Amino acid sequence: MTYLFRGSVSVSSIITDGSAVESANVSYPIVAGESNFHWQADRDVAAAGTDTLDLSALPVVVFGEDATVGFVSINSIWIRNTGEGPLEMDYGQMAVLLPVGAVAFYNLPSTGVSTAASGSSLVITATNASSSYEILIVGAKAQ
Repeated sequence: MTYLFRGSVSVSSIITDGSAVESANVSYPIVAGESNFHWQADRDVAAAGTDTLDLSALPVVVFGEDATVGFVSINSIWIRNTGEGPLEMDYGQMAVLLPVGAVAFYNLPSTGVSTAASGSSLVITATNASSSYEILIVGAKAQ
């Protein structure tokens, strides 16, 4: 995997429980419409249940520890229904029904969509049978 950075990068060692961990802090300016982070997951939804993703606190694992990361704006959403029943995705004014095997890709306005303006929750609902899905969200994360 290749990472391209614009700006400055600083690396420091942190000692926790006798082991050294490298951490990198990347700082660079983000202008409207630029992305600096993506989040990907394989998720499950119970029959007639919902999976609510809080875009301001998505779960991630950093050096084996649970943490969260938050988006301040969203540029793209890609979702694929990999389950056994249809799914409904709802985010702000976007709503779509995904039959089994369907893929949806949203390339949002060039300036991105603020999570403050559209709400920070993306809701996935299994309309009848339990289901699963893959999702990729691209946007600017909170610095």
